[in-house]
Amino acid sequence: MPTVSFTGISEVPKVGLKQALINAGVRNVNSLPPGEIALAVADVLSTDTSSIIATELREAVTTVVERCCADPKSFEEAEKSLTGASSKLEAVVQSLFECYIMERFKTFFSEHEAVKHGYEAADGILKEAREFISAEMDLQRADKNDLTKVDWAGLEGAKIVDAILEKTIAIYIK
Repeated sequence: MPTVSFTGISEVPKVGLKQALINAGVRNVNSLPPGEIALAVADVLSTDTSSIIATELREAVTTVVERCCADPKSFEEAEKSLTGASSKLEAVVQSLFECYIMERFKTFFSEHEAVKHGYEAADGILKEAREFISAEMDLQRADKNDLTKVDWAGLEGAKIVDAILEKTIAIYIK
């Protein structure tokens, strides 16, 4: 199971985005172009994992961070957006793991099935799978009550991710 640190994003309301990034070891925060802020946050949130999992996790984190601070025009605008997102941490966690499971599914799908389908059919399958994964995460949220309390880096998180991924594969890979 990949390791994700929510410390960085949860620090944002307390110390600000700039200080949270500095605390995480990001250098030259003041000179980061707005387009690189999401990548810097993604790097802070994801830690060392295997290369395939790291790629999938980084894609998921980048997607979520980009959603949280869509096309910031300045560092201050990105900070404001991430501060707002950090107050909804459970929704961010849910979105992150939906994206991560989807990235894992897309890797599996492209290795096994994409060649069998045309572009439109494959796109439709991926769209349906994304909706299915989102619904499964909604069920997890209802069952667990607070997704921020799940040990995503441990056995509990691995079981949730693997169960949803296995269901998705069973339904959409034939």
